[in-house]
Amino acid sequence: MSDDELALAVASSLGPSGIIPFRSGFNASIITSSQFDTVTGWANVLTPSLAYRFNRYFSADVSAPIFLYLRSQHTVDTTIPGQAPSFTRLTDIRHGVPGDTVMAAHWSSKHFDMGKAGSFGNTLTGSLSAPTGSSEDGIGAGKVTYNFTDHVQSDAFLAPYIDVGIGTTSRLQNQRLQRSQTSRGNLFNLGAGVSLELPRASTIYLEGYEQLPLGSQTVFQTDPRSGRPGQATVQTNSGLAEDNGVNLSLDVPVAPHAMWSGFYSHGFRLHEDTVGFAFTFLLRSPQRLPRSR
Repeated sequence: MSDDELALAVASSLGPSGIIPFRSGFNASIITSSQFDTVTGWANVLTPSLAYRFNRYFSADVSAPIFLYLRSQHTVDTTIPGQAPSFTRLTDIRHGVPGDTVMAAHWSSKHFDMGKAGSFGNTLTGSLSAPTGSSEDGIGAGKVTYNFTDHVQSDAFLAPYIDVGIGTTSRLQNQRLQRSQTSRGNLFNLGAGVSLELPRASTIYLEGYEQLPLGSQTVFQTDPRSGRPGQATVQTNSGLAEDNGVNLSLDVPVAPHAMWSGFYSHGFRLHEDTVGFAFTFLLRSPQRLPRSR
């Protein structure tokens, strides 16, 4: 990968490369995704986004997910006076529910040489989330939140990378998939993985991640261990806000302005599996030529 490509191919947790244009100017995209997780079941999400590249170093984007189909679980107190406490779990099917709106700015440096380890590029991303999503449904943090993540990646054919960040919500760490919980509070996030360029300009990513709470957290989620969803609870460092696991994703161009993606995630602590696929439609083509290897 050339120095220009490395600086312009900003790592985005929202979706595949090309959402943010490689050259200066404006781009718009729509991501339509379907996913299944072992806690809440199926969900369909439509995510429009706008992006602008000011120069080869600086870019910004804004996105606003809309949940076209969402299984929202709640616990209702059905206790009869004079009898033992009783709770009933209800599942509501929701349509057209907005998630939190995310605004992000990216700064990419020139690549730097690390001797025998090769050349690396660095991208610093600052994200700000507006509380437009429903915390009762587990898809919103309920307050303005932020995240700062530094992404360092090799420019090799088989490219290792590392992400180190800190923020105040779990929602801003991986926006490709929608987990069954949203936590609010200081969090440290770490990711390490590798990307591999495949024929026809496809790319596969494999990474391990760690989400570590720094102090108490407010967690909006379905608790897979208690079976009592829809409650906002305050957790400590060892509570439900902590998670680690593995992410796997594949991006495949299917047309000059369209990309198919598949993804899978497994959380070791939350015992949650998420699998899904997405189509990304771009106003401006990424203008990358397919490779034959």
